[in-house]
Formats: sequence, structure tokens, C-alpha cells
Amino acid sequence: MSIIESDTEQGVYSLAQLFSIMDYAVIEVTSANSFHLSAEPVWFDPLVTSNENQVLTDRFPFLESFLPEAFLFWEKLQDGRIQSDFWTQTNIAGEEIHLLAYAVSLNWRRFLLIRSAEDLYKERQTWQMYAHETAIQLRTIARLQRAMEETTHALKIANVKLNELSIQDSLTGVYNRRHFEHTFDLELRRTYRSGEPISILFMDVDHFKLLNDTFGHSAGDECLRSIGKLLKDFLRRPGDLVARIGGEEFAVVLPGIAGSAALQLAQSINQKIRNLKISNTNSDADIRTTVSLGVYTRPPKGEETMSQILQIVDGALYQAKRSGRDKVVVASSTSKNPHCLHVVKAGRKY
Repeated sequence: MSIIESDTEQGVYSLAQLFSIMDYAVIEVTSANSFHLSAEPVWFDPLVTSNENQVLTDRFPFLESFLPEAFLFWEKLQDGRIQSDFWTQTNIAGEEIHLLAYAVSLNWRRFLLIRSAEDLYKERQTWQMYAHETAIQLRTIARLQRAMEETTHALKIANVKLNELSIQDSLTGVYNRRHFEHTFDLELRRTYRSGEPISILFMDVDHFKLLNDTFGHSAGDECLRSIGKLLKDFLRRPGDLVARIGGEEFAVVLPGIAGSAALQLAQSINQKIRNLKISNTNSDADIRTTVSLGVYTRPPKGEETMSQILQIVDGALYQAKRSGRDKVVVASSTSKNPHCLHVVKAGRKY
């Protein structure tokens, strides 16, 4: 397969000039072994040393793989074109040149158009680099999104823990006074709307100052922790609330619990704490203690406010301590004077 030099007819020469200016080499394929060169751009000759009889595929090695595809296309006898991929060759000066070939079918004639593709090659490289950088950025964004999701999840967990810490008593693990007052107010409103009773217990550890003075503050802390755990383990209904509202004072909110049931629960708590063995790091002997309890139940549709109820139940607790401690006192209201305190139960359950 040798290259036949360009036609010198004026019409063809003018067309060849046009293609040369456009950086195209135009080769008409007249047979499998005959190629007619019609246009030579400036990059064409420096590819190899001048040799008019040089085999076409020696000058363009890439055509060895593209020509079979081109002949299959030409056999269809349909006007159109197919394009090769980019390829790179080195000219006689050692410079790399990027080329692109087209197999063209036009009016039963077959052409190979080969052009310098430096612009397209650089553009493709730019786009490939852009695509690569974009892929890296997308992966980075994905990693950042995952990190953000993990951080958000961790923050949610931390916020939950912080919220728990903000509403819990750090020593005993039960709720603190702030959460007690907030929740009790909500439950008072809810039970009023639903027509349910609601009971509240105030509980005070008897002779707690003496316990601290005798066994030390660490023993006092252990006493409060043990009582807090007992209350949480015993009162497990949804809605039951146990809180430490003072130094040695606890409160229990019992939504839906009426007076007699509240009294039984208070007496059970009194008995359980009396039987509670509290470890003492300063001695081999366990510590025993007792508690005094005040109880009040607001009946369905009762109109006492939270401050009034707290005053009533605090009065019941005071009465339990004043009458000898280790007792349960239940306060009730009369229809004529709903804020009047009446002691209806004072004593132990053995």
C-alpha cells in the first residue's frame, strides 16, 4: 500500500488547499491497496522522512487497527462517517502529535480524513482532569456528608445525655426538682382534662443530719443513692416520677392513682426503706434508716393549683415528722374548704 501523490487538477487542488488549511490530510481509498492523497497539512510531512512509496500504515501505524473498521463501514455503501479514537505519534523531530481519523463515505467514494487533534486532545484532557477532580470532590463531599451525619448523630446522642443530665439529680440518678415541677405541672393539667385523680408523695429521710454526723458524708450519700434506686425500682409504671427535691427530701408523682392506692404505696415505701440495708465504707455494719411521708390526692376535676397542692402535701409531711417520724400521713381536702389539711392516717404498716 503506497501513497499516490496529490492530483494537480485545479478543482481538486483547491479542495486540497481547503482541507490543508483546516489541518486535514485527505486520502481517497480506491481499493484495499490503493490510496490517493489529496491534501497535506503542515504536520503531515514531518511525521517521517520523505518517501513517496512509503506504506500508509507505516506512516500512520494506528490505521492498522482503524482500517478494518473503516472497510466494514464502507461496505454498507451508505453516506456518512465514523471516527477513530485519539492516537499519538512522534514525528522526525521527536515531537508528539495527536491525531484523529475519520472514515467517510460520500457518493460511493471512500475517504480517510486525518487531522491534527491537539485542540481536541487538550480539551479532552481538560475535561478528563475536570471529571477526575469532580469525582474527587464528590467523594470528598460524600465523606463530609457521612462525617456530618455521624457528627449529627453523635450530637443528638450528646444532647440526649445532656438533657438527661440537666433533668437528673447527679447523686441519686432520679429526676431533679426543676424537672419535677415542670412534669408535675403538665400532669396536673393533663389529669384535669382527662378526669383522672393524681397523687403526690413527699418523703424525708429521718434524722439525716445525725446520720451524716455519725457515719460521715460518704455514708449519707450512699443512703440517698440507695433510697433513690429503691424508689426507681419500685415505681415503674409509665408516668410515675421520682425526684430528689431537697437535701434528703424526695417527691413521687403518681398520675391516675387515687387516695387509698397512694396510701398503700406510701406505706410499702416506708416499710421497704425500713428494711433497707445501706452499706457503710467506714464500718462493717450496715446502716439502717427510716423515712416520713406526706401524701395528697387531687380528685378528678379538682381545682387546686400546683402551689396549693405542694403546700398541702408539705404540711402532711411536716405532720408525719412532728408526730414521731417513720410514719405516713395523708392529707385530704373538704368540699367546703378544699385547702384545709386533715390527717386521716398516721402510723406504720407492720
